Amino acid sequence: KPEENWDDNTIEPLGYQENEPVDVNHNYMNNPRLWDHLRFAAHIQKTLTTRIMTAIRQSIPNAVGMSQRTIGDMYDVSRVPISYYAINTLFGEHVNIGTHYGMGGKTALEAKSLTLASYDSERQMEHASKLVKRHVEMGLGFCPFAFHARGSGGMLLSDDDWHMKSSTAYLPGMSQWIRSHWPKPDYRAAVAIISNTRLSAINAEKTGDLIAMLDARGYQVKLFEGLKIVEQPYLLDDCKAVITCSSYMDADLLHVLDQTYKGRVLLFGRLDTDALCRPKQQGLPAMLALDQRFIKQPNLKPLSGDDLGQIDLTGSWAWKHLGDTPNDPEKLPTPQISETTDWKKVIVPGKWGEVGLLGSSRYFMGDAWHVRTFDVPANWKGRTLTFQAGAMDDYDWTFINGQFIGKTTKAQHHYWLAPREYVIPDHAIKWGQTNSIAIRLRNDFEDAGIWKGPVQITSNPNFPISWQFPAKQNGKVQLSNHAPILDPQNLLDQVQVQGTLTLSDGKEVPAFLRHDQWYWWIGSQSWQDQDPIQQVVLDRFLQYLKRM
Repeated sequence: KPEENWDDNTIEPLGYQENEPVDVNHNYMNNPRLWDHLRFAAHIQKTLTTRIMTAIRQSIPNAVGMSQRTIGDMYDVSRVPISYYAINTLFGEHVNIGTHYGMGGKTALEAKSLTLASYDSERQMEHASKLVKRHVEMGLGFCPFAFHARGSGGMLLSDDDWHMKSSTAYLPGMSQWIRSHWPKPDYRAAVAIISNTRLSAINAEKTGDLIAMLDARGYQVKLFEGLKIVEQPYLLDDCKAVITCSSYMDADLLHVLDQTYKGRVLLFGRLDTDALCRPKQQGLPAMLALDQRFIKQPNLKPLSGDDLGQIDLTGSWAWKHLGDTPNDPEKLPTPQISETTDWKKVIVPGKWGEVGLLGSSRYFMGDAWHVRTFDVPANWKGRTLTFQAGAMDDYDWTFINGQFIGKTTKAQHHYWLAPREYVIPDHAIKWGQTNSIAIRLRNDFEDAGIWKGPVQITSNPNFPISWQFPAKQNGKVQLSNHAPILDPQNLLDQVQVQGTLTLSDGKEVPAFLRHDQWYWWIGSQSWQDQDPIQQVVLDRFLQYLKRM
């Protein structure tokens, strides 16, 4: 704002540009200060850790620090909560990257992509032998949490006499292997995934199954944060290809890839706005046109909103605590709405884990049901409906009208922060009628709940795709309501249209483009290894790319 400046400390923090209650989702999607805030946080994180290590090295010249992480996400009580995992590798000099509850997962891959001198700084060891094995096979170390018997979950020992728990007794048996193992050199061709920093900060990053999909195709996978590549473009020097989401893309990252990277690039997602939420005449479309990449002019149109819609599921839900239960909830019967009249009520988004007053340190453990109803318009029949929730703590099994539609368990990286997005099968929906949703939520540690919005069911139309090359899979593509509709006349002459979508009005629009070494795909959903259309896109992008 014109009246704000740094000199008299009048810059308003993120979330203070509106009255209470703050619309968090609006800030996530539209507030440019979110990107400024992230860059500022990264600067402070780097500057402070550099100063700390500079001071330490005056006394211990060769000292090296190990980062944990800047706390955020569910522990961020500011008006607009942020996940600082998005800037987890942006630390100062002489600081190695720690992963902190990221053993064997995405943050571990980020660390490995930079250095093998990394430790997972904190991890509960119960039933974690598979995570330990995967983490050590990556060449990384770890610090068990914690040794003593007293306290809440996560302790190695069962009593004050130093007897180990049965759930942690695997560690002595693995100790010699852990100490001696060293990863073999990986000579496979490297493909870099650059995570979208802004989307990561709101737990909406779209990597999904892409790491596993590339590994299954025989490629070495490296994972970098977008801001890290802007700082150190040379990290991509040994990578044959780069994949990154163009939705809310950092314009500086686009410029770095265009000017300094010589390999193959796949962008996927929106093209209408950048990380600063600037309009198309100033933001990402303008940058693409300026760099002469794909389009001549920054003229993009969004998908028509006539066929789009959403059902808000926030508010009061019926809730019942079940305690310890079997391990296969997806096979269990779901409660009927008529059975929930004597249940308690909880507000979604919200938490229910703690028993009694705040700070009691007593928690409802095990499973609990969350149930409510919603109406589906009859004229939505034929569309794809998707259930979405910003985050749940800890694991969930979700059902529509008693039919299982999706789950998130320990296999998911940072499962307590992960957004849920489950496609609802047509046969599970009662079109033009009242439907029920039942979520079985399991609490393993401290607090729990469907704690972050949006919580909703979205309706997006599906459009048939036609490939301009031989492809084994045809089908339909679900688009977001911000999907860019490109005018074929606005494409640069060198651009090859590899795939087109047929809209509801019969018009064909470009959906998959190639421009020299660059590709763009219209889809903005997370990568799923069961999606046949995404398989075609990935295989076409990787075509003729040598694996060794």
